[in-house]
Amino acid sequence: MVPDTIFFILWFPISVSAKMRMKVWIIIVSEVTFMTRKVHFDEEEFVLRLTGVESIFALKWQMKIPYKAIKKVYIDEYDPPMWMLKMLGTAIAPLHIYEGSFKFGNEWYFLSFEHNVPFLHLEIEGAGKYKYVIIELENPKAVMIELRKRIRELEA
Repeated sequence: MVPDTIFFILWFPISVSAKMRMKVWIIIVSEVTFMTRKVHFDEEEFVLRLTGVESIFALKWQMKIPYKAIKKVYIDEYDPPMWMLKMLGTAIAPLHIYEGSFKFGNEWYFLSFEHNVPFLHLEIEGAGKYKYVIIELENPKAVMIELRKRIRELEA
């Protein structure tokens, strides 16, 4: 299991003097905390906001999905296939970190998770390039219930 906090060491070259042409390396230790996904229920769309390191890794900070485009909502585990193509984003398979856009076959996936727990799965049709959105949330069951309620209200 991956910890909620990971430490990264970044190396930045800094020029000391133009005459000396020497470079000094500065080491910065940065603490990165995961699980900064927020959901918001608008009148006609579901909004997923990524903040912190997730938005950097996924190269996306917000996704809006109309309720009428959501065909299925369920909670299940997910293990990305080894041959899934990373298009924009980050994939660190040994740590089970997947953030961003992926393509498998002719279908686009948006993945945002870093633990091997049950995820919220959205199957989408007719709203952008993504066919599947699979995200890790603190309380996926509550989000699933609210999403199903909103979809039913629009259909009625």
